[in-house]
Amino acid sequence: MLGTLQLWLHQLSSSSTGRRRSRERTNLACESLEGRELLAAQAFAAGAEIHALARAVKLSPAFLAAEQQLGSDLGAIGTRANISSAQISAFENDVNLAGRAARGPASVRSLRILQRDLSSMSSSGTLNIALFQKDANAALSSAGVPRTLIAQIGADASPILSSPNITPSDNLTLANDVAAALATLGRRR
Repeated sequence: MLGTLQLWLHQLSSSSTGRRRSRERTNLACESLEGRELLAAQAFAAGAEIHALARAVKLSPAFLAAEQQLGSDLGAIGTRANISSAQISAFENDVNLAGRAARGPASVRSLRILQRDLSSMSSSGTLNIALFQKDANAALSSAGVPRTLIAQIGADASPILSSPNITPSDNLTLANDVAAALATLGRRR
């Protein structure tokens, strides 16, 4: 296409008077067009590279299943407890980002402590939100999830877990879903 454009512009400029000026303008126009095509090609290549990097982190089927279960339970509980879809989406996105940001699996010790505390909370029928968040933060930290993301997860989880319309049973369901996702964190395909 560029060759056809150059030929057409050359024919146009050679048929008019002042051939030299027309050719100069034609060359400038072609150089400008080539420059724009080059910039467009570079932008496309950069976008493709970023997309490839995002796809490079593959999540394990176990994590994806745990994340899907969490999303399903969050949707059902959120509808019943009048939790906004924006809050649910933010929390789901945070969990997905944690799965991608984890440098490895959570430590066995942090997962055991989380499971032990969840067991005792399930026996009592209520979720100690502060203790759960502390245990979940320890598991996330041991998996190498950045502190800023851990803080964001806590900030997005707090309004959901402390919603006035959520039942203790719902809190425990969500906590167990999060624990299941944390147990599979950092395991790649």
